[in-house]
Amino acid sequence: MRPEKYIERSEDIVLLSEADSIKAVQVLLATATNKRNALRKIIETNPKHSPGELEEDLVFILGMIKGINWILGLPARSRDCINKLT
Repeated sequence: MRPEKYIERSEDIVLLSEADSIKAVQVLLATATNKRNALRKIIETNPKHSPGELEEDLVFILGMIKGINWILGLPARSRDCINKLT
């Protein structure tokens, strides 16, 4: 999904495109990457359909992985958006 669809101010696209060069954001993105990797390991080693325990359900976990991927991709997609304008 295109980040500009969810960003209220156009200047925030520029900030977001540079976000991964900021140390605090790098830590945040690394933490999100580690969480995604842990979730992937669960899906790869012990996938289960568990409607009673939503956080253990493979559909829920796959949704979390997709959401984390979306967040992790925001800086790059913002740069792409800017590059299309220039």
